[in-house]
Amino acid sequence: MNPSEISMAEKISEILPEEGVWIVDVRTNQLIRMILIFLKALSGIKNRRGLIITIERPHHYLTYLLGIHGISQRNLTYVDIASSPKKIIEFPISLGSSDIFIGGFLLRDYVEPQDYDFILVDNLAHTRMYLSRETHNKIVKNLVEIAKKERLLSIFPIDRDRSPEIYKLLKKHAMHELKWEEVMKIAD
Repeated sequence: MNPSEISMAEKISEILPEEGVWIVDVRTNQLIRMILIFLKALSGIKNRRGLIITIERPHHYLTYLLGIHGISQRNLTYVDIASSPKKIIEFPISLGSSDIFIGGFLLRDYVEPQDYDFILVDNLAHTRMYLSRETHNKIVKNLVEIAKKERLLSIFPIDRDRSPEIYKLLKKHAMHELKWEEVMKIAD
């Protein structure tokens, strides 16, 4: 990470609350950068335990990027449903689940959201391409309900212009919104 990105992560770590559902309006070409900065802020700087739900791409890509940027993964657990045909997450998730990969640092042989301080969902919009509207809406609602019930900080990145339907759905449930381009202007 360059000094500007590290500074952004430090500022984000100061302003994010302990809980709440956040939409981050981010252009698709800035998504990975945003995720890296948020993970640096939450896991690296604040030392918070995070549950990363990867939907679009296998978690290996993200772990590789975190490694080359020197961002600690000690507090991160991955729930990788990129290759799962259902994309439905029902907790607890056992390590023996056949179509969901779980990786990273675990407290036990299953994943429960109450063991974490935050959830970050990697590109929820991707699932809309091959799931029905009803199934997709169920996934979004389920994740938001879990986040609210467990009082977690939950981050849902979405490109509002490319996925207006999903943005509107998230907006119904989210308590806060952050426009990534505005954050970038402040940082630069």
